[in-house]
Amino acid sequence: MEKSTTHNSHEEKRVRELLRYNILDTPNEKEFDDLTKVAAYLCDVEYAHIHFLDHNRQWTKSCHGWKFKEMPRKKSICHHTIQRDKYLVINDLNKDPRFKNLDYVKDKTIQSYAGIILKSNGYNLGTLCVFGKEPKQFTERQLESLQILGNEVEARLELRLKREELISQHKKLTKRAIFLKNSTDIRLIVNPDTLNIEEVNEEVEELLDYKPEDVQGTPLPNYLRQDGFETELKKWAKKKTEQQFSTETVIKTREDDPLWFRITITEESGKYYVTGRNISRRKRSEQRFLRQAKLTENIIQHLPGIFFLIDKKGRIKKWNNNLINVANRTPEETKNRSYTNFIAPKDHDRAQKALQKVFQDGYARTELDFVSKNEKVTPILLVAFRYQVDNDTYATGIGIDISDEKQAIEELERKEQKLKEAQRIGKMGSWTWHIPTNELHWSDEVYEIYGLDKDKFEPSIENYRKFLPESELEKVNNIIERIREGKEWEDAEIKIKKPDGSIIYIHERAEMHYDDEGNPIEISGTMQDVTDRRENEEKLKSALKEKEVLLGEVHHRVKNNLAIINSLLQLEIFNTDNDQLKNILSESQMRIHSMALIHETLYSLGDFANISFGKYIQKLTTSLLETFPEKSNNIDIDLHTEDVTLNINQAIPCALLINELITNSFKHAFPNFETGTITIELQEKQSTVHLKISDNGIGFDANKGLKNSNTLGLTLIKKLIDQIDGKVDINTQNGTSFHIAFSKKEASGSSASYFPGKT
Repeated sequence: MEKSTTHNSHEEKRVRELLRYNILDTPNEKEFDDLTKVAAYLCDVEYAHIHFLDHNRQWTKSCHGWKFKEMPRKKSICHHTIQRDKYLVINDLNKDPRFKNLDYVKDKTIQSYAGIILKSNGYNLGTLCVFGKEPKQFTERQLESLQILGNEVEARLELRLKREELISQHKKLTKRAIFLKNSTDIRLIVNPDTLNIEEVNEEVEELLDYKPEDVQGTPLPNYLRQDGFETELKKWAKKKTEQQFSTETVIKTREDDPLWFRITITEESGKYYVTGRNISRRKRSEQRFLRQAKLTENIIQHLPGIFFLIDKKGRIKKWNNNLINVANRTPEETKNRSYTNFIAPKDHDRAQKALQKVFQDGYARTELDFVSKNEKVTPILLVAFRYQVDNDTYATGIGIDISDEKQAIEELERKEQKLKEAQRIGKMGSWTWHIPTNELHWSDEVYEIYGLDKDKFEPSIENYRKFLPESELEKVNNIIERIREGKEWEDAEIKIKKPDGSIIYIHERAEMHYDDEGNPIEISGTMQDVTDRRENEEKLKSALKEKEVLLGEVHHRVKNNLAIINSLLQLEIFNTDNDQLKNILSESQMRIHSMALIHETLYSLGDFANISFGKYIQKLTTSLLETFPEKSNNIDIDLHTEDVTLNINQAIPCALLINELITNSFKHAFPNFETGTITIELQEKQSTVHLKISDNGIGFDANKGLKNSNTLGLTLIKKLIDQIDGKVDINTQNGTSFHIAFSKKEASGSSASYFPGKT
């Protein structure tokens, strides 16, 4: 969370800590400029700065790339960074409401930012930051490297401060006595014989938490954590080869905390004048610097590619193990060898030009073939920059093996060639329309589809309209208008008239691209010549129409033939006096009629695969009521049917089932013209059809009847249920109820059997 920038107590202390370093408004210093250059390189960006912020401004100590010295604090990004605990990373400044309206963001000077905080004694003094011209995702390794460099800035800031302090102390030493010559924090007078402390300055209490009276009379070595101190001191006292005895040691405080001191002892008038300078901060900086140097070495050794440092004569001075592995050489074969020994002869001129560019301009990037001792060639993408240590200038190179990338590029080129071939065979091309500039680009295959010469034809929206017949202009204009409005693309099939007058049909697919504000900026798509497919579709439509006419005629003839059979059965009924035979023939008539009604429904609807079975039940029950006129006045039929569609192979068995069950109810459920109700329910749940037929008649033992039936009707019911793979639940309480459930199936072809008992 960002903190308030008002001049509160903490802010006053922070600025006071900054002013303590006397860094503001000082000239450029190379040691800081080198760090910003390395920061920009490691983070792969164009700019890097070291900033310090006082109350009202951001002042630049070092800048690499983007040159400016100061700006108002509230207009700087680092103003926000120092209010954080660690660092601030903005991958895309245009997307951050805090920064998108800054002048240098709007004019595209910088587009990305990463900054780490420079601290001292818990106060955020400034930043080490990098800027990119483009939006950028900074890696964890880059941020870690930036933090390491930030630590180095802090260390050098401390060293700079110490250097200035030493200069100041040196000026005072010329005016003061022996104690002040040593620029001390503690001052002691010690007996040379016993090494007992005789006098001590008052500052010892502040530093070590010892009162002077507690220290006086005690041996000096009691406070030191250095083996051999007395021995070394005695050697100096005996030889007196040097005017002073100096050593760096740890002195323990009253709380046994270690503090580093530089101890200086001078003998004068039979006494040891001992001064001690607290160097704990410097020691911590040195240790931190050593850790950072070790980390830097580890980073170099664990880089994903090669690393080397060469002098102006082209001799290799430093390297990492990856270079050893690529070159297949020992360290002895590498040290001080010319870099040309590692590079293929054909690339020597290019390498020499790159090296000259590094020393002249500070940076170079090139691709070279490195050759091992056993003549294995490794392509390396190399980046090199100038690096200066004191008066010596070096070229630092970092490179990665791009063998896989080159193979991938070659493979990509092969795939692109195959794609072009596939597009040619499939008569498919690609196109891109950049909407703001109205630029239209075609692939080679598009020219071939349209029969155009690529060198003589310039694709544009206006030229594209010239290929459109009058019947297509309105449709295409609507498509173009939808694109300009930013609406989603809808696939389209467009009729085209080629320059030779022939007509083709093009199927267009595309995808819209938008800017950050949702405005359409580009659309890219494919076009495919589907003329052959369209012609085949027309042939299929014609064949399908002929098939539908044929199926209609078949169902019509089946219905008529069933009607003839029904009439023949009626004649037999008229010509016989046997009542049992009449009942058998009448039941057969109803079964045939239920099947004929199916074919009549299919023929009338024109759908030869499925039938609306709910509507069919209504027709069937109406017909059955007419078959039993003597009972239709006493018996009601209650229908609860959903719009369930069945294919013919399931519809006919179901129709026969309903016919048999309703006929049984009419005949047996209501004797002596009793009144009652027959209920039919039809519904579909998760592709399972539920058919329930019940009456409130006298009932019967239906389970026994189905298992041991010797009547045609019940045998037929069992066979029909088996045929549709159905399950039946029979309830004989308060009448008789048949609940039949079966899975709905797709039509299996007109040849599928639907006659019960046939397999």
